[in-house]
Amino acid sequence: CDFHAVERSLHAIAARFHNRSLNERPPFDRLNPTAEHVAMHLATELARTLPAGVALYSLTVTEAPGCAATYLP
Repeated sequence: CDFHAVERSLHAIAARFHNRSLNERPPFDRLNPTAEHVAMHLATELARTLPAGVALYSLTVTEAPGCAATYLP
């Protein structure tokens, strides 16, 4: 899998939230934007962009040093 393609996809997904209030952006306008929910949403969206035969193993979101949430589909 082309790592740069994955990076571009993740950047496009995360750009929807960059410098914006998560509470005002779907799906977090109706779902509490915890690190766990953010990790799950990013992983789900990213998995949809991966080429056939490529699976997402995990996605980790870091809130602050030493504070992270990992989503395992």
